[in-house]
Amino acid sequence: MLKPFLLLLMLSVLTPSSLADTDLAISASVDPSLIAVNGTSYLYVDVSNYGADPALDVVVSSTLAVGLGLVSASTTQGSCIGTNPVTCNLGTINAGNLGVQATVSFEVTASTVATTSNDFTSTTSSVDSNTTNNNANAMIEVVALADSADQSVTYDTMPDWTYQGVNTLFPIIVTNNGPATVTQSSLTFSIPLLTLSDFISVMPDQGNCTTALDSCVGLGCVAALAVPLSVSCDLGGISSGSSVSVGITATMVGDVGDTFQLTATVDSDTTADADPANNQATVSVNLVAVPDVEGGAGPGGCFIATAAYGSDMAKEVLALRQFRDQYLLKYSAGQKFVALYYRYSPPLANYISGHESLRAVIRGIISVVVAVIQYPLVFMFAGLFSAITVGWRYTIKQPGALPESDP
Repeated sequence: MLKPFLLLLMLSVLTPSSLADTDLAISASVDPSLIAVNGTSYLYVDVSNYGADPALDVVVSSTLAVGLGLVSASTTQGSCIGTNPVTCNLGTINAGNLGVQATVSFEVTASTVATTSNDFTSTTSSVDSNTTNNNANAMIEVVALADSADQSVTYDTMPDWTYQGVNTLFPIIVTNNGPATVTQSSLTFSIPLLTLSDFISVMPDQGNCTTALDSCVGLGCVAALAVPLSVSCDLGGISSGSSVSVGITATMVGDVGDTFQLTATVDSDTTADADPANNQATVSVNLVAVPDVEGGAGPGGCFIATAAYGSDMAKEVLALRQFRDQYLLKYSAGQKFVALYYRYSPPLANYISGHESLRAVIRGIISVVVAVIQYPLVFMFAGLFSAITVGWRYTIKQPGALPESDP
């Protein structure tokens, strides 16, 4: 009879709340962790509940470190009040999910040079079975403006279109506007749509770039081609006032009319950036159809000539187009040449269009080509005459080349 009595006694002592299994947990992160004086950073607190029962009346609070000022505080669940300390009431954090269930965000500015330590605390009215994970910490390093840099990223003469299935060059320029040297610059280039079919190459002035295709093996490479392009570049150091060019070439495949959002982002884990507003560049590129080279006259297509003269209606461009349609496309070899031209010339044309000195050189070359096309007999006789002249001069200079006259 003693054992049943003891069991009843234990059940009468254990209340429903003491039988609860709640495990509230938080973790903190910061981005960026290295900023300049008067710069902005973001502190994030992720809230989870590892227990089997809900955590009720959850509160996340923080007293910001000296030298940091609160710009705003927000939460994905509940609301925040106060400036320093800041208190965020999240309500109930459900159980049974090991992932993040709520995130509290603090936007802060720094007024003094220092390494700050920011503590965060979470509480719940439920009985928490493990309180060791109810606190978190995040560090922010603040440096003087003289020790910071200002990286910017831009696209160099990026057109607002690209041809379907044609190698396209995406020219990116990363610049350090100073005053300090960037000791380790990182560039990320991405295209979010899944219509990218093939990554061709990356040509940075310095450093190296990688994609998922560089580390894939076997069928993993097929999967790498099925996801949006993402290129990560380690550019190394960039001194104040210097720039680094990165050329990313890829084949774009999709439906005509699709629009691609190209995003380039520059960052550094070792050098503070005084103006992060120019660390990202985004452009929209429309996908257009390549002219039908097999069917004869296509709409335009003389990419390099158009880039050099600035118009697809220039007389030189029209002459080249006429030569293509009336002569090249009538022969198998000519068709292959035109197909290769359409595939590989657009990146070169994109580059030429943004450099006036190069455009002038290309115009000079095209003028000679067009003259040869339009006046082939003139150039043929001129060449023949030149050959005869050179041959004659060579002949008369040779000893005994001409017969001696009789005395």
